[in-house]
Amino acid sequence: MLHGRWLPENRARLEALLREHGRSSSRFDAAHPPVVLMDWDNTAMRGDIGDLAFSWALDHGALTGLPPASGFQSLGPLRPDLAADLDASCSGEELGTHCRNLLSRIALTGLDLHDHSAFTVPVGPTFKPSYALLSQLYVGLTHEEIASIGRIALRRALEAPLGARIEVAETEVEAFARITPELRELTTLFREEGFEVFIVSASHQALVEVAAGELGFSADHVIGMRPNLGADGRYTTGFVDPLDGLFGEPITTFDVGKRIWALREVYGLRGAALLAEPSFAPVAVFGDADTDYAMLDWASELAVLFDRGYPRVTARARERPERWMIQPVLEAP
Repeated sequence: MLHGRWLPENRARLEALLREHGRSSSRFDAAHPPVVLMDWDNTAMRGDIGDLAFSWALDHGALTGLPPASGFQSLGPLRPDLAADLDASCSGEELGTHCRNLLSRIALTGLDLHDHSAFTVPVGPTFKPSYALLSQLYVGLTHEEIASIGRIALRRALEAPLGARIEVAETEVEAFARITPELRELTTLFREEGFEVFIVSASHQALVEVAAGELGFSADHVIGMRPNLGADGRYTTGFVDPLDGLFGEPITTFDVGKRIWALREVYGLRGAALLAEPSFAPVAVFGDADTDYAMLDWASELAVLFDRGYPRVTARARERPERWMIQPVLEAP
């Protein structure tokens, strides 16, 4: 049924999942279809749409909402000295060299130019400061303006040679992307068999909508980073709060936050129920990194890990081989 570069034992497990939970199965209930959750960056797509879009936008002067009127400190828990440095160096009509170098270093690595942490808070269960900042840098832009950046960046990356890398200011990142035939076939089969398939990603909602459209995902089946949107249709500072202040830190689509947002958008839960141990789960989850741990471990039948060497998820996959499976990355490097 499935073709391509799946390991034989992994292909067999995926085919069994389709048989045992799809339309032909006695357990299939069209009113409550089986759910599949997929991370986007380096899972459903080889490549990172957030990094690709930021790289293009910074190089082409498309981050026109910078510097933010309320200062860089309003975009997240930056160290005060770095926020002040960015306020001063990014104040011209065009972002200068130092501004671009510092901004790319912080957004892409979470470090300053001397390899020290750029933030005043650590990574938490629902919030990684550098991931959040990467989405906040589109402040002042509309959803369509960000989507346009995503379309250009994605097209260039799909045309770039496999393994291509570029320097964004002074920080090097991958410059290519691939939609693999294996994931294209699998998502098609899931839909044909009655599964509801959703993307849950730590990249900006507008960017993931564009990229996931390559695999036929509609916007209502994409859950990405969701900065606040102003009354004028332009993104502002901060993030949409799925819990309306019931939790102590921002809840973004990062680690445990991915599960919380899926509970809200896929299963319709609200309020404190989003923090309780869920009584139901997706039948399958696909991910590649430690940032997907909570979502992967939530799967009731199969957690599919594309192995990129992240220690936490790799260790968990080896602890629970009956539930998890490890698949080599389909497009190397």
